[in-house]
Amino acid sequence: EPGREKAWLSAEIELAQAAGELEKELELRGKLCAMDPDNFAAQEEMIRRAVAATSAAAPTTAQGLVNMLEQLLKRDPSRFSARSLLDALKGQDEDFWSPWDVSNEDLLTMKVDTSDFPNASTICLLDQEITRLYPDGSSEKMIHQAFRIVDQRGVEQMGQFPEAGRTMEICTLWPDGTRIEPIRTSGGGFQMPGLKPGAVVVHKYVTRSGGDTFQFNYGPWFFQDPSLQKPYALTRWVLIAPKTTPFEILERNLDFQVKVEETGELVTRVWEARKQPRIEPEPNMPGRDEILPQVELLQKRTFEDMLPFYRDRTYTPSFVTPAIQQATDEVIKGVKGDRARAEKLYRFVKDTIKGGGWGRTAGAVLASRRGSHGLLFRALLKAADIPFDEAIAGLAPGLDDTDWLHPRPGQL
Repeated sequence: EPGREKAWLSAEIELAQAAGELEKELELRGKLCAMDPDNFAAQEEMIRRAVAATSAAAPTTAQGLVNMLEQLLKRDPSRFSARSLLDALKGQDEDFWSPWDVSNEDLLTMKVDTSDFPNASTICLLDQEITRLYPDGSSEKMIHQAFRIVDQRGVEQMGQFPEAGRTMEICTLWPDGTRIEPIRTSGGGFQMPGLKPGAVVVHKYVTRSGGDTFQFNYGPWFFQDPSLQKPYALTRWVLIAPKTTPFEILERNLDFQVKVEETGELVTRVWEARKQPRIEPEPNMPGRDEILPQVELLQKRTFEDMLPFYRDRTYTPSFVTPAIQQATDEVIKGVKGDRARAEKLYRFVKDTIKGGGWGRTAGAVLASRRGSHGLLFRALLKAADIPFDEAIAGLAPGLDDTDWLHPRPGQL
C-alpha cells in the first residue's frame, strides 16, 4: 500500500540519518520524492540535505542542486526557504531592497521643517515598502519606517512596537548618533527606551506571504497615514514584479507619476511622494479610501468568474438537516402554493434570525438564531422542494464606493 510504503521509507530515512549514512539517506529521499512528486516539502528537504554533503570541490553537483531548486520554485514560487537556499548556492544576496535602502545617518540628518506639519507630535520621516512579487502572487516585502518625535505626546505614541515579520532592525537614535536598543516584552513586542523630543525610532522588518488562490489582490498602499495621525516626510512603494504577472494597477487620488524600469523579465515600479500632511479628522468626513492617495494591485475578474466562488461558499453549507426539515414542515403546514410557502419561509427567517455573524451551515444559523439570512432561506426552500434561482445583488453604482469595474469577492 502506498501509505505504508511511504511510512516505511520515512522510517528508513530517519535511521539512515541517525547513522550518518548520508548517501543512503539521499537515495531513500529520492525514492520518497518520486512516489509523491507534489510533496514540495520533501523535495526541499532532500535538496537541503544534499547541499550539506556538497563541497566547493564538487561544482557539478552544486549546479545540479541549483537546477533542482529552480525547478522546485517554478512549481511552488512561495517556498521562500528554498529561495533563500538558492540565493546562497548562487552566492547572491537576498536583500532585493538594497538599491532603495536609507541609512540611519541619512535619517538623522534628514531636514524636516516642523512648521510644514502643524499639530504633529510625531513625523514619519520614512514610510517605505519594497515588494518582490513572484509569478504565483506570493511576495516578500521589506518595510522600513522611521519616526521623529516632536513633543512629549510623541514620546507616549512611540513607546511600544509590535513584532512584525522578521525583524531586521529596531532602535532609538538620538540626534548625536547614540543608539539605544529596545527591550523585548513578554507579549512578543518591543518597548522603546530613551525616547525624547528629537529622537528617531527606526523599525525595519521583512514579511512573506503566499499567493491568493482565487484572485490576486495586493494593497492598497496609502501615501498618507490611513490612521490620520502622522504626516509623512517621505513615503515610497517599490514594486518588483515579473512582466507576465496578471494584475491591474488601480491608482486613486494621486498627484504624482509612477517611475517604471524594465530589467530582463522584471519590471520595477516606484511610487514616491514627499511632504504628505496629516489629514485632520472632521465630523462626517468621507472614508479614507475615498480621499487618500493610494495604489492597489488587483487581478482582473468578471462577475461570471465570481459565480463559482459564491456558489461554493453558499451551496454546500445549505444542506438540509433534520432540524431544517422539521422547521420547514412546521412553518409551511397547511400553506398552499410555492409562492405562498416561499413567502412564509422568508418571513420566518426575518423574524427568527436577529443577530449578525456567519454560521458555517444553515443548521448552525437556525440553532444560534444568528448569521446569514440567505444561507438559511436557501436551505428552507430546498427542504420545502420549492424551485428557485440564484441572484447576486449589490448597491447600484453611485450609492457607495464599490468599484464595479473590478469585481472581487465579498462586494456583493
